[in-house]
Amino acid sequence: MDQNTYHYWIAGVLMLLLLGLLIFWFIKKRKRKSIPLDEALPLHLQTIAQLEALDHDGLFEKDLKEYYYQLSIILRRYISALLQESLVEKTTTEIGLYLKKHRLAKEILPTLNMLLNQSDMVKFAKEQPSKAAIALVNDQAKQIVLQLYDRYEANSNSSS
Repeated sequence: MDQNTYHYWIAGVLMLLLLGLLIFWFIKKRKRKSIPLDEALPLHLQTIAQLEALDHDGLFEKDLKEYYYQLSIILRRYISALLQESLVEKTTTEIGLYLKKHRLAKEILPTLNMLLNQSDMVKFAKEQPSKAAIALVNDQAKQIVLQLYDRYEANSNSSS
């Protein structure tokens, strides 16, 4: 075989590797489906329904990282919609600073920070929370949604 033939083989192998990486990336990205919203429900009830669906899916038993990722995204989307500010792509620290600056209810902020930090620890540091902590996290997320609803949504709905 001459030198040109080797170039074709090397190019072919590189193309196959690139194709394999693209397929892997596409499948991994497609796996992360968000839980659908029921547009007829008020925002806080949509969020509670998403949290309940997440809990009933049993995802925490199959893929703990994905469970905490979804929980974090659900909370971030709710707060983003509530405050009309895009917080989904911000870090937990940036969200905490933003919420402090905008005077989010002081009784909610520590629990929210704890949930988002715990989520980060599971997602990035591969922390394994206890079963009791996992069971508690979804309930705490629902409590945060209800407290935020009482503080922000309910007031704006009654004044409209």
